[in-house]
Amino acid sequence: MNQDILLGRWKQLTGWAQQRLARWRDDDRLGLQGSRDYLLGLLQEHYGQRRRRVEVRVREIERGL
Repeated sequence: MNQDILLGRWKQLTGWAQQRLARWRDDDRLGLQGSRDYLLGLLQEHYGQRRRRVEVRVREIERGL
């Protein structure tokens, strides 16, 4: 198994945990960060790419490129 896939799964887990903590603390900002981290981890796992490359692509999508 590719190390990037494992790191993607870890990022998903931390994002999921942030989302749950945000619900408990009623913190929308933390919830959004958790959702973004989960998405980055999901993409990193699926494509097996480096985290940096995935983050750059997500920023491009956010800006509408």
